[in-house]
Amino acid sequence: MSEQNEGSDRRQAVRMDDRILFAWAPVATADYEKVRGDFEKGIPPYPQGGLQDIGQHVAAQGALSRLRSRDADLAEFLHFLDNKLDQLLKEARGDHSPLDQLSHENVSLSSGGMAFFTVSQLPPGEHLELHLVLEPDHLYIFCLGEVVDCEEKGGGGKPFRISVKFTLITDDDREKLIHHLFRLQTIALRKRRQQ
Repeated sequence: MSEQNEGSDRRQAVRMDDRILFAWAPVATADYEKVRGDFEKGIPPYPQGGLQDIGQHVAAQGALSRLRSRDADLAEFLHFLDNKLDQLLKEARGDHSPLDQLSHENVSLSSGGMAFFTVSQLPPGEHLELHLVLEPDHLYIFCLGEVVDCEEKGGGGKPFRISVKFTLITDDDREKLIHHLFRLQTIALRKRRQQ
């Protein structure tokens, strides 16, 4: 195996536990196949269903977060305006966005997939749309995946551990995820050394 392949394998193998803003929904097979066909032609999944707006919203939150350390009053005012605009847009469109479904969840992440807990049992092979916001940088990733395993782990209000393989993810989003995972790994190593 070449050094380049070994480095790529190492990057793919990093798996970390994290707490992220997360939402998922099942995708009908016909819809999945349409997005997959577009993806194979070089069309990323973001143009569908207003996802570009969500990415812009999350990016704006990241910018506000960085601004807060320099000018808290200005950041607070801009945050207020951003929320008002979001409310007006939601009322004007009369729809719901995946942002409404996002909640903080503990997940296990790698560049090739993820695992999360849920109340629902999902069969292997089911397609899911996945919305991830990686904090603290407010990086938004939308991708599609396939359930590869569903285990009943018991306990708590979410007894099923769902393992998902990312099947449609842009190269840019995979790179964002890899950098995020390496940052988490660095923080974990630093904490271990301090103990």
